[in-house]
Amino acid sequence: MKQKATFRMMLRIVGLWLVVWTIPTIAWQIAYRVHGVLAGRQGWLDVPIDYADTVRALAQVALGVYFMTGPLWLVNLLIRNPGRTCLTCGYSLRGSPDRGRCPECGDQYDLTVGESSPESEGAPKA
Repeated sequence: MKQKATFRMMLRIVGLWLVVWTIPTIAWQIAYRVHGVLAGRQGWLDVPIDYADTVRALAQVALGVYFMTGPLWLVNLLIRNPGRTCLTCGYSLRGSPDRGRCPECGDQYDLTVGESSPESEGAPKA
């Protein structure tokens, strides 16, 4: 695997770990509320909640799901594209047209994005 694909895979693993790690906290909070209600001591909304744990658990789940969906912008920000290579798989696109499909993974690429050209700056064509 190339660097970007490996990094995205690592982000997905970290995301899965965050979600799985948070499940016991959420399950404990639900069980605590259900136990308080079934024991007849308190109503559903009267059971005290540790809001710090709840916010942390929700943030962990949200971040985990975000990492599992593969934030491509973060990968592109942290790992620069070395020249004419596919952003998805790292395949060398030397000799390929500026726009098209990667022969390795089949994703669309556009190598002209981010480059300044005389046409884009409004300069007269020679």
